[in-house]
Amino acid sequence: MRRYLFAALVSSALATAACPDNKSQTETKACCDQPKIPDGVAAFKIVADEVTGPSDGQVVNLKAVLAQPVERQDMYPVLHTLYGWAMTRTAFEPIEFRAEVFASQAEAASGKALAVIERPRTSQGPLCDNAVPWTFRQAVTRAFEASLNRAPVENVQDSCRVEKPKPQERFDQGFSHQPKLEIDEQARSARVEYPFLADGKDEFGPAPTFNQAMTYWIEFATSMFRRAPDLKTFTFLGIHNQAPVVNIVLDRNAFETNFASLQEEVASHAAVTFQKLGMNATNDKAAAKEQETFKAKTFREALKLLPPSQVSVAKALK
Repeated sequence: MRRYLFAALVSSALATAACPDNKSQTETKACCDQPKIPDGVAAFKIVADEVTGPSDGQVVNLKAVLAQPVERQDMYPVLHTLYGWAMTRTAFEPIEFRAEVFASQAEAASGKALAVIERPRTSQGPLCDNAVPWTFRQAVTRAFEASLNRAPVENVQDSCRVEKPKPQERFDQGFSHQPKLEIDEQARSARVEYPFLADGKDEFGPAPTFNQAMTYWIEFATSMFRRAPDLKTFTFLGIHNQAPVVNIVLDRNAFETNFASLQEEVASHAAVTFQKLGMNATNDKAAAKEQETFKAKTFREALKLLPPSQVSVAKALK
């Protein structure tokens, strides 16, 4: 049922191209019929159109070349267009379908596809693989949103992005104090300004502890460097009562060398502490104190690996 719903969704925007009746068991068509590309969809050209099997049992393999580079999100309408056209251009849907999209004619001949949409015989709907990378700004913004749990909710089973991501409703939507992201595309750097607010309130409460501030910093740093592969430098500025209390500058080399496993190291020790609790080898109060002591020691030792000019932590954070 899914395959028919998908084809119906995209075919309304397409004009069905004339196509010779395929009556032979195997046929490689002269290339190439071209679909009408709807407004707003990136231009492309079919450069290979192989059809095998009888008219009611066709296996279709297409290759398309883009007229110009596209951003990642703009590839999905191209894939939708190819799928809808292939499903509706004859009286019978193909029993198997695959379309590959390339950046150029040369890559279509020998290179790896930028994106693929296919429907194997065993699938009820299309499957997509989009390899177009995010732009630097997009990657950094997505990393920032992920750290704040603001990333759009996407259906992992909808690899072709037929459904629009559901908007997130946030309790802090109307807050006057908001985390801020600054991006310098030329320098390949990013800066996050994060206000340490009272829980659930649009106001500053007590100052964060040293461990709390460091936990936010390493979460942002890890997300930024992991999700934005072209990011070279990341700055975290923690704000309390309108004044900076944390300012840490970290470059990728330092992160990969000394900080990439820091978040995991802290989390792993928490798991050990929890195990001790389960074995009645300690109590809640002692376990919490041990964990906080370990975190503080680990964070402080890590920060010593950076030049003093790149680290500023207010003495008020204890």
